[in-house]
Amino acid sequence: MTKVVKRNEGEQLLFFNTHTYYTNLPIHVESCGITYPNENYYMERVRQQDTLFEVFVMEYVFEGKGYIECDGRKYEVNAGDSYILGDELSHKYYADKDQPFGKIWINVRGNFISSLVKSYDCNGAVTIANVDTSEIFERIHRAYTSDISYDEANDIVAVCLTEFVILLSRHARKSADRLEDRIKERIDMGLHFDLTVSSLAKHFHISEHHLIELFRNKYHMTPKQYILQKKIWAAKSLLSKDTCEIKSMVEILGFSSVYHFTSAFKRVTGETPGEYRKRMLDERKQRKKDEELDIIPLE
Repeated sequence: MTKVVKRNEGEQLLFFNTHTYYTNLPIHVESCGITYPNENYYMERVRQQDTLFEVFVMEYVFEGKGYIECDGRKYEVNAGDSYILGDELSHKYYADKDQPFGKIWINVRGNFISSLVKSYDCNGAVTIANVDTSEIFERIHRAYTSDISYDEANDIVAVCLTEFVILLSRHARKSADRLEDRIKERIDMGLHFDLTVSSLAKHFHISEHHLIELFRNKYHMTPKQYILQKKIWAAKSLLSKDTCEIKSMVEILGFSSVYHFTSAFKRVTGETPGEYRKRMLDERKQRKKDEELDIIPLE
């Protein structure tokens, strides 16, 4: 078996295949290795539309973050994510400048791999799931850096990649199920009020535009409008108590200033926070008076 082990621009190439590729091969691993964090890392893979059995790229991010661009969309991947780049579209993928990703990877093709990926519905432009597949890649790397034969290594890797694809498919399906509801649930369960459309899009590995459209189609408002609504509901609860100062609310609710908070509150409720608080306190006093009148005995 031909093995090449070297370091090149922050990349450790553990295996590079010099065998000829034939279209009837069930599996043909072109290369596998490790990419260490490098802010200048950039890869562009151009697909030829008339070529069968192009290469599938399968990777696990163990550190940092990076980006994938394909078919007009941009995805973010972070430590703990695994992904497959489909064999039919061109991709650009590169490291974040401030937190460059480190990743372990394999480039593979063949009719078995093609059928496997398509059977488990992982042949989209990009399939991403937050699932740890590092142990699978370790077994793949051991197979191609050991003294076993080329055919034996291929058999081991076929089993490993079957595990990888099934695991990725299972987690990706869970991520895709009722995505609109999961977005809303994340907003509802937030312990703080610092969620943004951008942070939600990154968490769910979709573009901001796609996230907004999904949410609006289901809930008839944008995620930003819903987040603001949640903030106003919380503000009303705080304002009904006369012990919480406006400045404290601004900090708690994640508004940039008192002016921003006041403007947003009035736009949604038609009242300033001060007017709302005064009305709530007046109503409370009136209810108390009414209750006192109710217990006065009749003569």
